[in-house]
Amino acid sequence: MERQYFTATDLGSHFHLSCQLALWKTFHQKPGDKSRGQVHSLRTKATFSRGQKFEKSIIKRLDELGLVLKFSSKQSLESQIANDPRDHLYVIGSSFKDDALFRDEYHARGVPPVSFGRFKPDFIEIWKRPVNGKLIFEWHVIDAKSSKSVKVRFSSS
Repeated sequence: MERQYFTATDLGSHFHLSCQLALWKTFHQKPGDKSRGQVHSLRTKATFSRGQKFEKSIIKRLDELGLVLKFSSKQSLESQIANDPRDHLYVIGSSFKDDALFRDEYHARGVPPVSFGRFKPDFIEIWKRPVNGKLIFEWHVIDAKSSKSVKVRFSSS
């Protein structure tokens, strides 16, 4: 059975490498094709460790500044953001999965839909602003990397 889904990391790698074959292989990889017990060099391990320490220090500092939203699965994230009195905050540790993501767009084009894996951004920065009497959320998805090779930032309002 093939994997048959993409993750945000897969798409980021595709845009960085500009390699259609790598994207195809990722989507069609068979179980066991990619070693889960991959052996990393000491340099790679050190880079990961440095990145994790850096990310923890950012989280600690944001928490000290009172900018971290402590969210719960009992309410929608959107309602928790709307009810929070702060105009600027960060969501940390979120995870999203939508099996129907872009499904209508695929069907409208007459092609079979592609599934996407779970999306786990490192940080979501949120600014709340009133525009014409309506509260607007401006959000920035930040995927922290300890590598300079892939830097992707998406924002929307």
